[in-house]
Amino acid sequence: MNRIKAWIFHFLQWVLRKLRWDMEPLGGSGKPGELMLLQGVHPKVVSERLGHASVGITLDLYSHVLPSMQQDAVRAFDELFP
Repeated sequence: MNRIKAWIFHFLQWVLRKLRWDMEPLGGSGKPGELMLLQGVHPKVVSERLGHASVGITLDLYSHVLPSMQQDAVRAFDELFP
């Protein structure tokens, strides 16, 4: 019976990811994952804090935040090596 429950749980997670539904609670000024990533918290740490099964789930849900992080990384690199 536990195998069936686990399969159903993973199947539903897969469906929600495909639909791009965010499983974070509603409310507040922004999603906690977005806010943590924008503050520079490592995606693995964000994944653990949100209780995601893998960092891949976190990156799938919050990948729209990453372009601005890429720009910040380029600026930081340019400051290191002018």
